[in-house]
Amino acid sequence: MGTARTAIAATVFAFSALLLAWVAWQWFSPPEAAKPLQASPTPAVSTRPTPAASPKPTPTAASSAPQALPPITASPSPEPTTPPPPPAAPTDVRTFEIPSAAYSSEVGTMEIANSGVINPPDFEHTWWIKDRGVIPSSQATDTTYLACHTHSRKSAAVVPCNKVTLENVPIGSQVTVVTDTETLTYTVIQARKVPRTQFEHDADIWDINPGRLVWISCYLEGGRYSEFNIVVIAELAPSA
Repeated sequence: MGTARTAIAATVFAFSALLLAWVAWQWFSPPEAAKPLQASPTPAVSTRPTPAASPKPTPTAASSAPQALPPITASPSPEPTTPPPPPAAPTDVRTFEIPSAAYSSEVGTMEIANSGVINPPDFEHTWWIKDRGVIPSSQATDTTYLACHTHSRKSAAVVPCNKVTLENVPIGSQVTVVTDTETLTYTVIQARKVPRTQFEHDADIWDINPGRLVWISCYLEGGRYSEFNIVVIAELAPSA
């Protein structure tokens, strides 16, 4: 037991001596120079030319500001056309003509009043019946009535209305009337004979028809008087 303690004590003594020796060496030894810090190597400067920066495009006036659009020019509006004023109201009928029948006449004025009988004053002219319908006009609001005599024992040279027959007044032919204010053209829509007993009841003749013209005469059948009237009905043609 004593031997063991002696050994331990010796060991502790020896360790202590070594420790003292190391501390003494550290204390009295000269300090070691500090090593300089190693700086990161500076990269060599490249000798290649740095490419010049591309210049930014300078905006032009066209690109920097919105381009003004050309002004919108409206097409000139056509000047309004003022229709010509209607002709003055006529007061007189001058001439009447059926070209297809080679018939032309000056026109007189007559009235039938309450007699109900159409009896033109002579055998030479066509007569405007003033107290039935209206005077012929481009503004007419009713039918115009004209009449003339025929004669079975006289020639067309003496009684011009003898020239007019159903055969020479075809549908679509023209009738011309001249008043003191205008020349009117009518288109024939009917040419027919009407029994005397039915004449006053014929609606195509006596109804109100603005712009219509009715020309009436006695119908000669085989050169002789008959129980018929010849009636030419025409409508005012549109003005050009």
